[in-house]
Amino acid sequence: MKHRKGGNRKRGNRRRSSEPFVPLRLQAKKVEHLFQSDSSQAILVQGAPRTLPGDLPQLKLVHDVPLPHLPRVLSWDRAPYEEFLRIGSAPAPSTGETLLGVIGIDCGTSSTKVVVRFPEEPGAPGFAVEFPDWCRAEKCPHLWSTFVWAQSDGTLTPWADGQGAPVTRLKTGIMSARPNEIAVSNGGQSPTYFDAAIAYLAYVIRYSRGWLISTVPEQFRGRRARWLVNVGLPSQDYDNELLVRTYRNVAAAAVRLADSGRPVTVMETRRVLSEISPADTGTDQEGIRRHGIGVIPELAAEVAGFAQDPARRADGLYVMIDVGAGTLDVCTFNIGTWNYTDQYSLFAAEVKPLGVAAEKWFLDEGLSRQQFIEQCTRLQRRIVNYTRVKRAPTSPAWRHDGQVPVFLCGGGARNALHRGVVDDLDPWLKKFAGNRGMRLMQLATPKSLKMHSAVPHDRLAVAWGLGHLEFQIGTIVPPSDIDDLDFVKAKEIEMVGKEMT
Repeated sequence: MKHRKGGNRKRGNRRRSSEPFVPLRLQAKKVEHLFQSDSSQAILVQGAPRTLPGDLPQLKLVHDVPLPHLPRVLSWDRAPYEEFLRIGSAPAPSTGETLLGVIGIDCGTSSTKVVVRFPEEPGAPGFAVEFPDWCRAEKCPHLWSTFVWAQSDGTLTPWADGQGAPVTRLKTGIMSARPNEIAVSNGGQSPTYFDAAIAYLAYVIRYSRGWLISTVPEQFRGRRARWLVNVGLPSQDYDNELLVRTYRNVAAAAVRLADSGRPVTVMETRRVLSEISPADTGTDQEGIRRHGIGVIPELAAEVAGFAQDPARRADGLYVMIDVGAGTLDVCTFNIGTWNYTDQYSLFAAEVKPLGVAAEKWFLDEGLSRQQFIEQCTRLQRRIVNYTRVKRAPTSPAWRHDGQVPVFLCGGGARNALHRGVVDDLDPWLKKFAGNRGMRLMQLATPKSLKMHSAVPHDRLAVAWGLGHLEFQIGTIVPPSDIDDLDFVKAKEIEMVGKEMT
């Protein structure tokens, strides 16, 4: 994946910090200053409005996504799991032909999905990792509940053993203004969100490697495995250089800890993080070369398979709506070709805590179900209309005979409330854009992906895309590299205001 910098881009359009990058191991006060951003704020690019008349005050991401029932896992129950961890942390053979494996990790608010691909092998086979029964989310074999268990002695485990306390909100904790704050106080060596995220990803990496080596041993026979790890980043945050670098640092520290074979503790997470040099993770190229890690926008990963299918792909404007447990992610982008590679131009993106579980949060705040629906509706319409009037007004999708192609993905895509909100885009577009509305698109299941037949592929689409090498995904053009069209009056964006709801 390449990050293209447009030659005629205005310097002032890109958000840059006046602060030099400071290693994450410095004092919490300094780190908090560096990452001073409110993840609950709606962030649009290129001067688009943050709110419109009728928007409710944004809820803070302070609610925990409910954990599944976590029974105490006894030592004999976790023995096979621990064997996978041991195998996954063992050094690779020093001889044999190199076997390249790319581990794609889609770490969500409530669950994590992992797909491992072998891009240089015949047919480029991919495997969706299956997780133990007791750590599964929604009883799905490919969903690992996103949490770690913190013991008072500083040990961090991926299972509940009757002691300690669970650490949740790992993703939102890292994206928040204070990722160095204590995630849970357990009366001993209490972990921060950095500690918990590094520990969790280290377990995911160890387990995925061990599970794969044990499940398809013929793939590794006489071979020397070389691993790359790609993690997904919300598309909205791809312009946030500090957050991107934070993701790279966490991923690099997790790989280092996974490779070490050492116990996963608070002290170990801080040790490996202190060994990461800022120069080693300044760019994806440096991250891949030095640590074997990459950070890729989730949108690009999610549609990578579609973009590479010449039978289904059509260049042009698309809308991606990803419904998660805690968040609703809406993004508009263009698929095209640049220098003979796929290019994704990100027009606008916004993430809000409007996922499936968020409806309960609204009700707990004294708001109504209808108000929740209105906020979901406004988010979608604001992004779509901003793209229409400022970012891509000449797209054929807006013509009287055109349609806007929409991908509806994520674990909450089948939720009736969110599906109804998306369906309402069709008559709204017909009325206010004058086109033929929208067309829902489906992500086809890759033939080379080995997965449980009962799991819908779109739940694994991001992880599948992250299992690709960077050059296979293509070039990413961030929003700040795309100028607004000056001749469009900004006040037209207010069409999504009160008179259009």
